[in-house]
Amino acid sequence: MVIYVFDGSFESLLTAIFEFYERKPGKIQLISQSRFEPVLIDEVLEIISDETKAMRVWNGLKKKISPDWQQRFYKTFLSESDESFRHLFDFACYIFDHPKGAEMNYGHPSVIALSQIERSVSRERHRMKAFIRFQETADGIFYAPVEPDYNVLPLIAGFFKNRYADQRWIIYDLKRKYGLYYDLEKVEEIRLEYAPEMKNDATFLSEDVVSDKEKLYGLLWNDYFKSTNIPARKNMKLHIQHVPKRYWKYLTEKQEMEKLYFIAIVPPKEISEEITLIKQDFEKNYESSRALKVMPHITLKAPFKLFESDHQHLLKWFEKINIPIQKFIVELKDFKSFPNPEQPVIYVHPEKSDAMNQLQKALIQEFKSTFRGVKSNTADSGFNPHMTVAYRDLKPEQFEKAWEIYQHKRYEAKFSAEAFHLLQHDGTKWNVIATKKF
Repeated sequence: MVIYVFDGSFESLLTAIFEFYERKPGKIQLISQSRFEPVLIDEVLEIISDETKAMRVWNGLKKKISPDWQQRFYKTFLSESDESFRHLFDFACYIFDHPKGAEMNYGHPSVIALSQIERSVSRERHRMKAFIRFQETADGIFYAPVEPDYNVLPLIAGFFKNRYADQRWIIYDLKRKYGLYYDLEKVEEIRLEYAPEMKNDATFLSEDVVSDKEKLYGLLWNDYFKSTNIPARKNMKLHIQHVPKRYWKYLTEKQEMEKLYFIAIVPPKEISEEITLIKQDFEKNYESSRALKVMPHITLKAPFKLFESDHQHLLKWFEKINIPIQKFIVELKDFKSFPNPEQPVIYVHPEKSDAMNQLQKALIQEFKSTFRGVKSNTADSGFNPHMTVAYRDLKPEQFEKAWEIYQHKRYEAKFSAEAFHLLQHDGTKWNVIATKKF
Protein backbone atom coordinates (compact mmCIF):
# COMPACT_ATOMS: atom_id res chain seq x y z
CA MET A 1 0.00 0.00 0.00
CA VAL A 2 1.15 3.53 -0.79
CA ILE A 3 0.80 6.28 1.83
CA TYR A 4 0.01 9.72 0.39
CA VAL A 5 1.26 12.47 2.73
CA PHE A 6 -0.15 15.94 1.99
CA ASP A 7 0.48 19.25 3.75
CA GLY A 8 -3.08 19.72 5.05
CA SER A 9 -4.08 22.44 2.58
CA PHE A 10 -7.09 22.26 0.26
CA GLU A 11 -4.82 22.60 -2.77
CA SER A 12 -2.62 19.74 -1.58
CA LEU A 13 -5.65 17.50 -1.01
CA LEU A 14 -6.87 18.10 -4.57
CA THR A 15 -3.33 17.49 -5.86
CA ALA A 16 -3.32 14.12 -4.08
CA ILE A 17 -6.51 13.16 -5.92
CA PHE A 18 -4.88 14.15 -9.24
CA GLU A 19 -1.76 12.10 -8.44
CA PHE A 20 -3.91 9.08 -7.62
CA TYR A 21 -5.58 9.10 -11.03
CA GLU A 22 -2.32 9.81 -12.82
CA ARG A 23 -0.31 7.08 -11.07
CA LYS A 24 -3.10 4.51 -10.48
CA PRO A 25 -1.30 2.88 -7.51
CA GLY A 26 -4.25 0.80 -6.34
CA LYS A 27 -5.14 1.09 -2.66
CA ILE A 28 -3.67 4.12 -0.87
CA GLN A 29 -3.82 5.72 2.57
CA LEU A 30 -4.14 9.50 2.76
CA ILE A 31 -2.75 11.28 5.82
CA SER A 32 -1.85 14.86 6.67
CA GLN A 33 1.78 15.76 7.27
CA SER A 34 1.14 16.93 10.84
CA ARG A 35 -0.10 13.45 11.84
CA PHE A 36 2.24 11.32 9.74
CA GLU A 37 4.70 9.00 11.49
CA PRO A 38 7.47 7.48 9.33
CA VAL A 39 7.04 3.79 8.45
CA LEU A 40 9.50 1.18 7.20
CA ILE A 41 7.24 -1.17 5.24
CA ASP A 42 4.86 0.90 3.12
CA GLU A 43 5.83 3.17 0.24
CA VAL A 44 5.40 6.86 1.02
CA LEU A 45 4.60 9.56 -1.54
CA GLU A 46 4.93 13.16 -0.38
CA ILE A 47 2.38 15.26 -2.24
CA ILE A 48 3.74 18.56 -3.54
CA SER A 49 0.94 21.12 -3.92
CA ASP A 50 0.36 22.03 -7.54
CA GLU A 51 -2.17 24.76 -8.34
CA THR A 52 -2.70 23.58 -11.93
CA LYS A 53 -3.37 19.97 -10.91
CA ALA A 54 -5.60 21.09 -8.04
CA MET A 55 -7.69 23.33 -10.31
CA ARG A 56 -8.17 20.51 -12.82
CA VAL A 57 -9.59 18.32 -10.05
CA TRP A 58 -11.76 21.10 -8.63
CA ASN A 59 -13.14 22.07 -12.04
CA GLY A 60 -13.86 18.40 -12.69
CA LEU A 61 -15.80 18.13 -9.44
CA LYS A 62 -17.74 21.31 -10.23
CA LYS A 63 -18.94 19.72 -13.48
CA LYS A 64 -20.15 16.62 -11.66
CA ILE A 65 -21.72 17.96 -8.45
CA SER A 66 -24.09 20.82 -7.58
CA PRO A 67 -22.97 24.12 -5.95
CA ASP A 68 -24.54 22.88 -2.71
CA TRP A 69 -22.33 19.80 -2.73
CA GLN A 70 -19.30 21.88 -3.65
CA GLN A 71 -19.94 23.79 -0.41
CA ARG A 72 -20.33 20.54 1.52
CA PHE A 73 -17.04 19.30 0.12
CA TYR A 74 -15.21 22.46 1.25
CA LYS A 75 -16.88 22.58 4.67
CA THR A 76 -15.95 18.95 5.29
CA PHE A 77 -12.34 19.86 4.52
CA LEU A 78 -12.52 22.60 7.18
CA SER A 79 -13.21 19.97 9.85
CA GLU A 80 -9.46 19.18 9.59
CA SER A 81 -9.59 15.54 10.70
CA ASP A 82 -7.76 12.77 8.85
CA GLU A 83 -11.00 10.81 8.80
CA SER A 84 -12.65 13.70 6.95
CA PHE A 85 -9.75 13.92 4.51
CA ARG A 86 -10.09 10.22 3.71
CA HIS A 87 -13.84 10.60 3.18
CA LEU A 88 -13.20 13.54 0.84
CA PHE A 89 -10.70 11.48 -1.15
CA ASP A 90 -13.11 8.53 -1.39
CA PHE A 91 -15.99 10.85 -2.28
CA ALA A 92 -14.04 12.50 -5.11
CA CYS A 93 -13.04 9.11 -6.53
CA TYR A 94 -16.63 7.90 -6.27
CA ILE A 95 -17.92 11.00 -8.09
CA PHE A 96 -15.35 10.74 -10.89
CA ASP A 97 -16.00 7.02 -11.37
CA HIS A 98 -19.79 7.32 -11.63
CA PRO A 99 -22.32 9.28 -13.72
CA LYS A 100 -23.46 12.76 -12.74
CA GLY A 101 -25.81 12.76 -9.75
CA ALA A 102 -23.89 10.12 -7.79
CA GLU A 103 -23.69 12.50 -4.79
CA MET A 104 -27.37 11.80 -4.12
CA ASN A 105 -26.65 8.15 -3.31
CA TYR A 106 -26.82 8.34 0.49
CA GLY A 107 -26.14 4.64 0.68
CA HIS A 108 -22.49 5.30 -0.14
CA PRO A 109 -20.32 5.70 3.02
CA SER A 110 -18.47 8.82 1.84
CA VAL A 111 -21.69 10.57 0.76
CA ILE A 112 -23.36 10.12 4.14
CA ALA A 113 -20.09 10.98 5.94
CA LEU A 114 -19.76 14.31 4.09
CA SER A 115 -23.37 15.16 4.91
CA GLN A 116 -22.86 14.51 8.62
CA ILE A 117 -19.49 16.26 8.92
CA GLU A 118 -20.69 19.27 6.93
CA ARG A 119 -23.67 19.57 9.25
CA SER A 120 -21.36 19.72 12.28
CA VAL A 121 -19.14 22.35 10.67
CA SER A 122 -22.18 24.45 9.69
CA ARG A 123 -23.48 24.23 13.25
CA GLU A 124 -20.14 25.50 14.57
CA ARG A 125 -20.21 28.35 12.03
CA HIS A 126 -23.71 29.32 13.17
CA ARG A 127 -22.66 29.31 16.83
CA MET A 128 -19.58 31.41 16.13
CA LYS A 129 -21.83 34.01 14.48
CA ALA A 130 -24.03 34.03 17.57
CA PHE A 131 -21.47 33.81 20.37
CA ILE A 132 -18.47 35.85 19.20
CA ARG A 133 -18.03 38.93 21.39
CA PHE A 134 -15.75 41.80 20.35
CA GLN A 135 -13.76 43.89 22.82
CA GLU A 136 -12.52 47.35 21.92
CA THR A 137 -8.77 47.71 22.43
CA ALA A 138 -7.02 50.91 23.47
CA ASP A 139 -6.07 51.60 19.82
CA GLY A 140 -9.66 51.36 18.60
CA ILE A 141 -9.61 47.89 17.02
CA PHE A 142 -12.38 45.47 18.00
CA TYR A 143 -10.78 42.13 18.88
CA ALA A 144 -12.49 38.75 19.26
CA PRO A 145 -10.42 35.66 20.17
CA VAL A 146 -12.04 32.31 19.43
CA GLU A 147 -11.20 28.60 19.70
CA PRO A 148 -13.72 26.83 17.42
CA ASP A 149 -13.78 23.06 17.08
CA TYR A 150 -13.43 23.45 13.32
CA ASN A 151 -11.65 25.93 11.06
CA VAL A 152 -14.73 28.08 10.43
CA LEU A 153 -13.13 31.51 10.03
CA PRO A 154 -13.31 31.33 6.20
CA LEU A 155 -17.06 30.71 6.54
CA ILE A 156 -17.86 33.72 8.74
CA ALA A 157 -15.68 36.43 7.15
CA GLY A 158 -18.43 37.76 4.86
CA PHE A 159 -21.03 37.79 7.62
CA PHE A 160 -18.93 39.94 9.97
CA LYS A 161 -17.69 42.20 7.16
CA ASN A 162 -21.29 43.09 6.32
CA ARG A 163 -22.49 43.28 9.90
CA TYR A 164 -19.64 45.46 11.21
CA ALA A 165 -18.71 47.35 8.06
CA ASP A 166 -18.02 50.62 9.91
CA GLN A 167 -15.37 49.41 12.38
CA ARG A 168 -11.97 47.77 12.21
CA TRP A 169 -11.95 44.31 13.72
CA ILE A 170 -9.89 41.17 14.21
CA ILE A 171 -11.30 37.69 14.78
CA TYR A 172 -8.38 35.54 15.91
CA ASP A 173 -8.35 31.75 16.13
CA LEU A 174 -6.14 31.00 19.16
CA LYS A 175 -6.09 27.28 18.43
CA ARG A 176 -4.91 27.61 14.81
CA LYS A 177 -2.88 30.78 15.37
CA TYR A 178 -4.31 32.87 12.55
CA GLY A 179 -7.08 35.41 12.18
CA LEU A 180 -9.12 37.74 9.99
CA TYR A 181 -8.48 41.49 9.94
CA TYR A 182 -11.00 43.95 8.46
CA ASP A 183 -9.57 47.43 7.72
CA LEU A 184 -12.88 49.07 6.61
CA GLU A 185 -12.24 47.97 3.01
CA LYS A 186 -11.26 44.32 2.84
CA VAL A 187 -10.78 41.24 5.00
CA GLU A 188 -7.26 39.81 5.15
CA GLU A 189 -5.81 36.71 6.78
CA ILE A 190 -3.21 37.59 9.42
CA ARG A 191 -0.92 35.88 11.90
CA LEU A 192 0.01 37.71 15.09
CA GLU A 193 3.53 37.17 16.36
CA TYR A 194 2.30 38.06 19.83
CA ALA A 195 -1.43 37.72 20.38
CA PRO A 196 -2.89 40.15 22.98
CA GLU A 197 -2.65 38.86 26.53
CA MET A 198 -5.80 37.21 27.77
CA LYS A 199 -7.29 37.32 31.25
CA ASN A 200 -7.56 34.24 33.43
CA ASP A 201 -6.84 31.80 30.59
CA ALA A 202 -10.16 32.83 29.08
CA THR A 203 -11.02 34.56 25.82
CA PHE A 204 -11.16 38.04 27.33
CA LEU A 205 -8.45 40.65 27.04
CA SER A 206 -6.49 41.84 30.05
CA GLU A 207 -7.74 45.13 31.42
CA ASP A 208 -4.56 46.99 30.48
CA VAL A 209 -5.18 46.54 26.73
CA VAL A 210 -8.91 47.31 26.48
CA SER A 211 -10.35 50.80 26.09
CA ASP A 212 -12.00 52.62 28.98
CA LYS A 213 -15.34 52.47 27.13
CA GLU A 214 -15.07 48.68 26.87
CA LYS A 215 -14.75 48.33 30.65
CA LEU A 216 -17.82 50.54 31.16
CA TYR A 217 -19.93 48.73 28.57
CA GLY A 218 -18.95 45.39 30.10
CA LEU A 219 -20.22 46.52 33.50
CA LEU A 220 -23.43 47.95 32.02
CA TRP A 221 -24.15 44.76 30.10
CA ASN A 222 -23.62 42.64 33.20
CA ASP A 223 -25.91 44.85 35.26
CA TYR A 224 -28.56 44.56 32.54
CA PHE A 225 -28.15 40.78 32.36
CA LYS A 226 -28.50 40.39 36.12
CA SER A 227 -31.48 42.74 36.40
CA THR A 228 -33.44 40.95 33.65
CA ASN A 229 -32.64 37.49 34.98
CA ILE A 230 -35.63 36.13 36.95
CA PRO A 231 -34.44 33.50 39.49
CA ALA A 232 -37.89 31.89 39.76
CA ARG A 233 -37.81 31.09 36.03
CA LYS A 234 -34.27 29.74 36.01
CA ASN A 235 -34.00 26.61 33.84
CA MET A 236 -30.32 25.69 33.50
CA LYS A 237 -31.03 22.53 31.48
CA LEU A 238 -32.84 24.51 28.78
CA HIS A 239 -30.28 27.31 28.97
CA ILE A 240 -27.34 24.92 28.41
CA GLN A 241 -29.23 23.27 25.56
CA HIS A 242 -29.38 26.60 23.70
CA VAL A 243 -26.06 28.01 24.96
CA PRO A 244 -23.63 25.08 25.52
CA LYS A 245 -21.12 25.60 28.31
CA ARG A 246 -18.11 25.45 26.00
CA TYR A 247 -19.22 28.78 24.48
CA TRP A 248 -19.63 30.58 27.80
CA LYS A 249 -16.01 31.73 27.72
CA TYR A 250 -16.93 34.06 24.82
CA LEU A 251 -19.83 35.72 26.64
CA THR A 252 -19.33 38.88 28.68
CA GLU A 253 -22.31 38.09 30.89
CA LYS A 254 -20.87 34.67 31.76
CA GLN A 255 -17.34 35.89 32.38
CA GLU A 256 -18.40 38.29 35.07
CA MET A 257 -20.59 35.67 36.73
CA GLU A 258 -17.64 33.34 37.26
CA LYS A 259 -14.68 33.90 39.55
CA LEU A 260 -11.28 32.24 39.37
CA TYR A 261 -9.64 30.59 42.40
CA PHE A 262 -6.79 28.29 43.33
CA ILE A 263 -5.30 26.81 46.53
CA ALA A 264 -1.61 26.99 47.37
CA ILE A 265 1.17 26.99 49.95
CA VAL A 266 2.78 30.43 50.20
CA PRO A 267 6.35 30.72 51.56
CA PRO A 268 7.26 33.23 54.30
CA LYS A 269 8.13 36.82 53.45
CA GLU A 270 11.93 36.38 53.30
CA ILE A 271 11.77 33.51 50.80
CA SER A 272 8.99 35.22 48.83
CA GLU A 273 11.24 38.24 48.39
CA GLU A 274 14.09 36.02 47.14
CA ILE A 275 11.83 34.31 44.61
CA THR A 276 10.46 37.67 43.48
CA LEU A 277 14.01 38.87 42.77
CA ILE A 278 14.49 35.81 40.55
CA LYS A 279 11.26 36.62 38.71
CA GLN A 280 12.50 40.18 38.21
CA ASP A 281 15.67 38.78 36.65
CA PHE A 282 13.51 36.97 34.09
CA GLU A 283 11.63 40.19 33.41
CA LYS A 284 14.86 42.14 32.92
CA ASN A 285 16.94 39.63 30.97
CA TYR A 286 14.50 37.21 29.34
CA GLU A 287 11.40 39.30 28.55
CA SER A 288 9.19 37.23 30.87
CA SER A 289 7.15 39.12 33.47
CA ARG A 290 3.96 37.05 33.72
CA ALA A 291 5.09 35.20 36.86
CA LEU A 292 5.35 38.53 38.70
CA LYS A 293 1.57 38.86 38.59
CA VAL A 294 1.13 36.24 41.29
CA MET A 295 2.94 35.84 44.61
CA PRO A 296 5.45 32.96 44.96
CA HIS A 297 3.57 29.76 45.77
CA ILE A 298 3.28 25.99 45.37
CA THR A 299 -0.07 25.10 43.81
CA LEU A 300 -2.10 22.41 45.59
CA LYS A 301 -5.37 22.84 43.67
CA ALA A 302 -5.01 24.18 40.13
CA PRO A 303 -7.13 27.22 39.10
CA PHE A 304 -10.87 26.58 38.92
CA LYS A 305 -13.96 28.69 38.26
CA LEU A 306 -17.10 29.08 40.33
CA PHE A 307 -20.13 31.30 39.96
CA GLU A 308 -20.44 34.29 42.27
CA SER A 309 -23.36 32.59 43.98
CA ASP A 310 -21.01 29.79 45.08
CA HIS A 311 -18.45 32.13 46.66
CA GLN A 312 -19.77 31.89 50.22
CA HIS A 313 -20.21 28.14 49.86
CA LEU A 314 -16.54 27.88 48.85
CA LEU A 315 -15.41 29.94 51.86
CA LYS A 316 -17.44 27.80 54.26
CA TRP A 317 -16.08 24.61 52.70
CA PHE A 318 -12.52 25.89 52.98
CA GLU A 319 -13.04 26.87 56.62
CA LYS A 320 -14.35 23.38 57.50
CA ILE A 321 -11.61 21.39 55.73
CA ASN A 322 -10.23 18.84 58.16
CA ILE A 323 -7.12 17.10 56.86
CA PRO A 324 -5.13 15.24 59.58
CA ILE A 325 -1.69 16.53 58.60
CA GLN A 326 0.70 18.44 60.82
CA LYS A 327 3.01 21.22 59.71
CA PHE A 328 5.98 20.03 57.67
CA ILE A 329 9.24 21.31 56.21
CA VAL A 330 9.41 22.37 52.56
CA GLU A 331 12.91 22.26 51.08
CA LEU A 332 13.57 24.26 47.92
CA LYS A 333 16.56 23.16 45.87
CA ASP A 334 17.82 24.58 42.55
CA PHE A 335 15.84 25.01 39.33
CA LYS A 336 14.01 22.67 36.98
CA SER A 337 11.90 23.14 33.87
CA PHE A 338 8.92 21.92 31.87
CA PRO A 339 10.36 22.29 28.34
CA ASN A 340 6.97 22.46 26.63
CA PRO A 341 7.70 23.75 23.08
CA GLU A 342 4.77 26.18 23.15
CA GLN A 343 4.72 27.20 26.83
CA PRO A 344 8.03 26.41 28.56
CA VAL A 345 8.22 26.83 32.34
CA ILE A 346 11.17 27.35 34.68
CA TYR A 347 10.65 26.84 38.40
CA VAL A 348 12.30 26.47 41.79
CA HIS A 349 12.15 22.79 42.69
CA PRO A 350 10.63 21.67 46.03
CA GLU A 351 12.18 18.41 47.22
CA LYS A 352 9.91 15.36 47.41
CA SER A 353 7.66 15.46 50.47
CA ASP A 354 5.25 12.71 51.52
CA ALA A 355 3.38 15.18 53.72
CA MET A 356 2.84 17.59 50.82
CA ASN A 357 1.69 14.78 48.54
CA GLN A 358 -0.77 13.53 51.16
CA LEU A 359 -2.08 17.07 51.71
CA GLN A 360 -2.62 17.65 47.99
CA LYS A 361 -4.33 14.30 47.44
CA ALA A 362 -6.66 14.75 50.41
CA LEU A 363 -7.46 18.32 49.38
CA ILE A 364 -8.42 17.28 45.84
CA GLN A 365 -10.65 14.49 47.17
CA GLU A 366 -12.38 16.93 49.55
CA PHE A 367 -12.91 19.41 46.71
CA LYS A 368 -14.28 16.84 44.26
CA SER A 369 -16.73 15.44 46.80
CA THR A 370 -18.17 18.92 47.44
CA PHE A 371 -17.95 20.60 44.01
CA ARG A 372 -18.88 17.72 41.73
CA GLY A 373 -19.81 19.84 38.71
CA VAL A 374 -16.56 21.80 38.57
CA LYS A 375 -14.31 20.80 35.69
CA SER A 376 -11.21 19.03 36.98
CA ASN A 377 -7.70 20.07 35.95
CA THR A 378 -5.15 17.54 34.71
CA ALA A 379 -2.58 19.14 37.03
CA ASP A 380 -4.65 17.96 40.02
CA SER A 381 -4.20 14.26 39.24
CA GLY A 382 -0.57 14.49 38.11
CA PHE A 383 0.78 16.48 41.06
CA ASN A 384 4.24 17.88 40.36
CA PRO A 385 5.00 20.54 43.00
CA HIS A 386 6.86 23.59 41.70
CA MET A 387 7.37 27.27 42.43
CA THR A 388 7.19 29.02 39.05
CA VAL A 389 9.57 31.86 38.21
CA ALA A 390 8.89 32.13 34.45
CA TYR A 391 6.07 30.87 32.20
CA ARG A 392 3.37 31.86 29.67
CA ASP A 393 5.20 34.82 28.11
CA LEU A 394 8.58 33.03 28.19
CA LYS A 395 9.27 32.60 24.49
CA PRO A 396 11.03 29.38 23.37
CA GLU A 397 14.18 31.21 22.30
CA GLN A 398 14.33 33.07 25.65
CA PHE A 399 13.71 29.79 27.47
CA GLU A 400 16.77 28.25 25.78
CA LYS A 401 18.83 31.29 26.69
CA ALA A 402 17.64 31.35 30.31
CA TRP A 403 17.90 27.60 30.82
CA GLU A 404 21.55 27.65 29.74
CA ILE A 405 22.14 29.75 32.86
CA TYR A 406 19.54 28.51 35.34
CA GLN A 407 20.15 24.78 34.94
CA HIS A 408 23.57 25.38 36.54
CA LYS A 409 22.42 27.92 39.15
CA ARG A 410 22.13 26.88 42.77
CA TYR A 411 19.37 27.89 45.14
CA GLU A 412 18.52 26.43 48.55
CA ALA A 413 15.95 27.44 51.14
CA LYS A 414 13.60 25.75 53.56
CA PHE A 415 10.54 26.81 55.49
CA SER A 416 7.88 25.35 57.71
CA ALA A 417 4.55 24.91 55.93
CA GLU A 418 2.03 25.70 58.64
CA ALA A 419 -0.95 26.68 56.48
CA PHE A 420 -2.37 26.70 52.97
CA HIS A 421 -4.31 29.51 51.31
CA LEU A 422 -7.32 30.11 49.08
CA LEU A 423 -6.63 32.76 46.44
CA GLN A 424 -9.06 34.62 44.18
CA HIS A 425 -8.38 36.64 41.03
CA ASP A 426 -9.94 40.11 41.01
CA GLY A 427 -9.44 40.71 37.28
CA THR A 428 -5.99 42.19 37.75
CA LYS A 429 -4.13 40.21 40.40
CA TRP A 430 -4.40 37.28 42.80
CA ASN A 431 -5.36 37.89 46.44
CA VAL A 432 -5.39 35.58 49.47
CA ILE A 433 -8.99 35.47 50.70
CA ALA A 434 -8.75 32.67 53.29
CA THR A 435 -6.07 30.78 55.22
CA LYS A 436 -6.27 27.33 56.77
CA LYS A 437 -3.70 26.39 59.42
CA PHE A 438 -2.72 22.79 60.11
